[in-house]
Formats: sequence, structure tokens, C-alpha cells
Amino acid sequence: MNEIQFKPLCDVDLNELSNILNKQKIRIHLIQHDQFNAESINAWVNEKIRVDQQPGCRVRAVFIDEKLAGWCGIQPDGDSYEVAIVIDDQYWGTGLTIFKQVMQWATEFGLERVMIHLLETRKNYKFLNKMAVKKITTHMLGHDFVTYILAV
Repeated sequence: MNEIQFKPLCDVDLNELSNILNKQKIRIHLIQHDQFNAESINAWVNEKIRVDQQPGCRVRAVFIDEKLAGWCGIQPDGDSYEVAIVIDDQYWGTGLTIFKQVMQWATEFGLERVMIHLLETRKNYKFLNKMAVKKITTHMLGHDFVTYILAV
């Protein structure tokens, strides 16, 4: 099995991170936005570092076999919390292991529920269907999402 590590975003090479987040295979699963440049990736990381400091939140870079693979975390979502996992396509298949770790963080924080928003174009995830307390369609930022509400 691959060794997975979670490190603060301040320890990440921003050029490497922007290269991952700018890949077309990754972008098709995210809300459409301009590609990251040096200024915008720095602002994005600073915002995630601010989120990381909030109660109930944790945002980390994901390293697999000591190579930057993406990011994950728990971040605020209105009165609740959202789980986010964005990893390079070469590491697809490790998402479930990363998800389990993020859910452990949610347990540590004493969260009762978390949400996962996936663009409606994403495939159906059987394990999320089984885990979800509720599955709804939400409309945010001009897009439709399948939102899975999970008990922690």
C-alpha cells in the first residue's frame, strides 16, 4: 500500500499544487474557474490556511509516497461542515483511504454530520449512498450538486 501523509498547506510547493489543480482531468470534477497562477494559488492557499484555523476544520496537503498528490479537508459549509478531497488523477483509487482519515478528524472534532458535494456530472458512489443519512440535490454557485449528508 502507498504511504499517505497529511501536511499543512504552508509546507507545499505552490507551483506543484497549482500544476495538479490546473490539470484538465481534475478541473472537470470541480466548479469551473480560471486556472491558478502564482498570485491566485497563493491567495487560495492563504484562504485554506485561514479555514484550517477555525474550530472543526482541518485542511491538509496530501502526500503519497512522499510526493504531493493534492489536498483534503473539512471546511465550513453554512451551519455545517463539508468534506473535500481533490487528488491528482494518478492517485485515484486512494480516495477512500483519504476519506476515512478525514472522517476520523470529524470524529475527533465531535462533529455530528458532514456533507460531501459532488458535481451532478460525477459518477454515483455506492459507498456514499450506503453511508448517507440523506442524499439531496443542491444548487450552488450556478451548478447542481449531489449532496451526501453523512453521520460522523
